[in-house]
Amino acid sequence: MTSLRQLDRSHIEGFLAANAVRRWRGRKARDLQVSRSVVHATVLDVRNFLDDITAWGWAKRPNRQLIFAADVPRLPRPLPRALTPSDDAKLMAAVAHLEDPFARCGLKLLRGAGLRLGELLDLELDSVVDYGPAGSWLRVPLGKLGTERSVRRCQIFCVSSGCLFERRHCCDHA
Repeated sequence: MTSLRQLDRSHIEGFLAANAVRRWRGRKARDLQVSRSVVHATVLDVRNFLDDITAWGWAKRPNRQLIFAADVPRLPRPLPRALTPSDDAKLMAAVAHLEDPFARCGLKLLRGAGLRLGELLDLELDSVVDYGPAGSWLRVPLGKLGTERSVRRCQIFCVSSGCLFERRHCCDHA
């Protein structure tokens, strides 16, 4: 190959396969495989280079797009770690001493009902529904998952949300 114009999809597929398992190289070479983030960044660098020379109208650019979004490896998105019980107790003790009643009750409600922040902000005044013998439930509006759900009020939730709904007597049912 003497020109980028000769570059085709088979060259890119070979590059993608080799890039996924390549070892470190250069001045600080180690006998280790490169990380997933390095593989990801390398594919993006090549794609961006090819996109740039196409946008600039470079005469010797490839005839068509060669790297697609599906070719860029996905990076792992680790889940956040849960708090240890002692850290959780410290956090909730600090929340209990907040001066702002809205912040204090909002954080207790987030924790007690397992709400997302957007769900808390979308709550309405009639969100606590009393179903008689079934007890009181918190109706959570459409959220991230696109569904409405209800959270049963238990004793922990009652303690958490009592300050927000004390006039509604949400804690009357066990």
